[in-house]
This record gives sequence, C-alpha cells and structure tokens, in this order.
Amino acid sequence: CPDPRVFEANESLGRDMTSAAQPPAAAIMACHDCGLVHHVRALRAGDAAGCSRCGAVLYRHKRDSIDRALMLTLAALVLFVIANSFPFLTFKLEGRATTSTLMTGVIQLYADGIWPLALLVRALDPAAERAGTIANQFVEKASAILADVGPGDTVCLASGTRGPLELRNFHGADGRPVTFVNSGGTVQIRGDDGDYAGIEIEDSDHIRVTGAGAGGHCGADIAAGSQRCGISILGTARSLTGKVKTEHIRVDHVEMGNTSQSAVSIKDNSMGRGEWIEHDVVLDHNYLHDVKDEGMYIGSSDYATGDYHVLHGVRLGHNLVVRTGRDGLQVGSATRDCAIHDNVVTDTGRNGESSHRAGVMNNKGSVCDIHDNVISDTAGWGIYIQGNGSNDVYNNVVIRAGRAVSAGDDDGDGITVHDGSNTDGSVRVLNNTVVGARGDGIGWSNDVGSDNQIRNNIVVGSGGVDVDRDANVDIGANLTGAVSAVGFVDPSGDDFRLGSASPAVDAGRSLRSEGVVDDIDGTARPQGSAYDIGAYERSGG
Repeated sequence: CPDPRVFEANESLGRDMTSAAQPPAAAIMACHDCGLVHHVRALRAGDAAGCSRCGAVLYRHKRDSIDRALMLTLAALVLFVIANSFPFLTFKLEGRATTSTLMTGVIQLYADGIWPLALLVRALDPAAERAGTIANQFVEKASAILADVGPGDTVCLASGTRGPLELRNFHGADGRPVTFVNSGGTVQIRGDDGDYAGIEIEDSDHIRVTGAGAGGHCGADIAAGSQRCGISILGTARSLTGKVKTEHIRVDHVEMGNTSQSAVSIKDNSMGRGEWIEHDVVLDHNYLHDVKDEGMYIGSSDYATGDYHVLHGVRLGHNLVVRTGRDGLQVGSATRDCAIHDNVVTDTGRNGESSHRAGVMNNKGSVCDIHDNVISDTAGWGIYIQGNGSNDVYNNVVIRAGRAVSAGDDDGDGITVHDGSNTDGSVRVLNNTVVGARGDGIGWSNDVGSDNQIRNNIVVGSGGVDVDRDANVDIGANLTGAVSAVGFVDPSGDDFRLGSASPAVDAGRSLRSEGVVDDIDGTARPQGSAYDIGAYERSGG
C-alpha cells in the first residue's frame, strides 16, 4: 500500500510495461525508478502522484507555479540591471586602481578588435569569466609596459589622486637610473594607517623618485606655505620606504606627511652585518611635516649589536622638516661617506619621548659630516653625535634647543658629542652659531680621538654652560656670553648674521686645513683679514 504522505488522493493503477498493450502515450508514464507504467491523471494543487510499486514520486502539481516563475523572472531582471550598472571588480596595480562593470570586458574586447569574442562573452555572460578577462588583460598590459623598463628609462606618473604605489624589482645602472617622475601636474598619493607606505620600494637599485617633473618648488629653500612639490604623499602609515636590498636610490621634490609612523624609512633589518652593504641613499629637496615618529629614519640604530647591515654613502640635503614626534633626521650605521647638510629642521620631539627628540641624530655607527643646517625649537638636543667619530660639525645654526627640558639639563644641549660607538675617531665642532639652548650650548662627553676641536663657534644665551670643557678637546676662538653682546642683525627675528660692529668679525682662526672654506650661505671665508666666528661670514662692509 502506497505511503499516504506521498500519494495524497492517488488513484492511479500501475502494471509492468511488458505485460499488456500500451495505452496512448499522452495518458501514461513510466516510473523513472522501476519502469512500472501508470495512467496520468490530473491532481489537485499541492498533490503528488507516486509509483504503486516502488513509491517513487512521478509528478507533482505545484501551487501557483506560473506566479512563482513570473516573480523569479522579474527579480532576475532587476538584479541583471543592477549587475550591469554597478562595479563588481576593482583591480590595483602600481598604485593605480581600475574599476570595472560587467560590460567593461565586452567593451575592451570590442575596442581591441576582437568583436566575435566580445559577442560570445556578452551572450554567455559569465561574470566570473569576464572578471578574470578584465583583470588578466590589465596585468598583461601593465606587465608588457613595465617589463621592458631598464637603465636610463623614465616612467611618467600621471597627475591626479591615486592610491599607494609599490615599486618592486626595478634595476637601473650607474649614471642611468630608472626614474619615476610626475607628469602634467602634482601626483597626490593618499591613503590611511592601513597602508604600509605611500611609496614602497623593494629589491630595487639605481632608481630615482622625483617630483621635479612639474611644480618641483620644494624643500629647505622654500617657505612652508609656498611648497609646491610635484609628488605629495599624505595620510599613509609611512610616506616612503626602501627595504629588501634597495640601494642606489634618490628621492627628491616630494611632500611627505600626516603619517602614523616615520615619514621615510630606508633600511633592511633582514640583512646581517657582512651579508650586504647598502650604498648611496640620497634624499634632497623634500618637504616633511606633521610626522608621528622620525622625519627620516635611515639605517639601523642597533649598530652596536652587530646584527644589521651598514650603509656607505648617505646624503640628506636641502630638506624642510617641520613638526615631528621624534628626531627630525636620524642616520644610523652609516659607516662611510655620510653628509647631513643644508636642511631646515624645526619643532621636533613632539611625542615627549626623552631619547627621541633631537633635530639631527647621528646615531651609533655613523660618521656623518653635519653642516649648513638651520635647526630650531627642538624638544631635546639640536644635534646629537654618538657615532664612530671622524665627524665634522660646522656652519650650523641651532636655535632654542631643549624647549621641553629644564634649564641646565644636558638633554637640551644645542650640540652634544657622546662616546656612543666611537673607539678612536675625532669630532670637530667648527664655526657654528648656537643660541638659547636650555642645556649647554655645546656639550662634550667623548673621551677618545686625538684631534677633537671646538673652534670658531658663537655659543650664547645657554641655560647651562656655553661650552662644556673637556681635557680631550682643543677649544679656542669661541664667542660666548649674552645674545645682545654679539651684534646679530636681528636676533628677535632669528636673523643671526653678523652686524658690522660684531666682535665676531675677523676674530676666528683659519680652518682651511679642516675643510671649512665658506659659510652657511656659501660665502667664501675669509672676507676680511681673518675668519669670522659663527656660521655666517660677514661680507659687504
């Protein structure tokens, strides 16, 4: 007896197909499971007919079947319109995003002259296949363009707003870098804390990233309100990074800021001492502002552990650095050929961290010459030296160092020299102007080196001593005391050039043998009978 739950009102009679003459085809049907033939009869809505032998369901009468089909068809039509109107794929490559709709693949295939395939794709309409076609086509075109980029080539970045840019595996040659330059106006790279960097450079060498293509009015020689850098990177966690054996790199005429970490980070902590030397890191004519941590963090600060690689050839010049949470410019492990010069650095150390608030930090392992910089309003030291020695620090103007410390606190020295990683190198502090440091004007605690010098410096208005004397340093021809006694042109307006009646004029010693042959403005020394004291050489009477 059939199951009444399956065979409601089922009165069909069945018999084996081999036993009798077949009734008309329209009136019978065979069970798809056992083959028993049944008469087909009309059912009430919701009923089902079943096989009297095996119990399999033969057919049903579904309720409102036509209405259901119509509603599903109308819903599919609405979804089809939406699917063809809104983007379903966003593909990012090299910082540029391309958004596609379902029709994009068809249109592109037609534009490329492959109209039969465009018709086929449109007729079949599989969204997943079209998505793959669009994405693969974008990759193939980009790869075809970038695969041939080599020494001496220039890649133009179109002006406008774009997402972060990743540069990987680009290789130029000496004198023939691969250059990435803005074209047609400013390239604005925007992102948020979730973006590792605005421009991320990996495993590349002999490359240049420059905003000098259009509007390259940028760097230390331009007032903050007048900066017009050709590339602007704002809002990402870091602005620019170089890692994974990146070297021989130059970055210039780029605005970087509003970061949650350092603006610039160039180092590779995966490479140990002796495994690799990073060569030639150059950053010039850039504008850095409103940075959470260091303005520039170059090389490892853990030189003393011996765990990380060193650098040969670092040049940081003509950069404007404003409002950083930690040090303005920090260079570590640069054991050869390093210079920090012609920068303007102001308002550093805003995070209040006692060990990270210098204007310029020559960190352990580094042998950087530091010259022709203007450094002002630092929370801690103006210039901090704790490298391997063999540094010349000259023609710098350091104003109001140590704003966050008490008067006389060594953490507020204008220029301070520590042993650090130094074993036998001398440090020479020459022809600097240091005004209003909260700690010592020039502090000294370096016990090694045979040619240490503090000469021809103006050091006035200090909260501690003007020049911290030490038996291991030769001190001479420095002008100390009150700011008012120096005869500056306009000290209240931070103009520390020398007036005609200044006692610093013609009062210094010749430092030509030490390599100091001009002043912070490039004026040759001496202009009179002898060197002037301080960063400026008076000229013109």
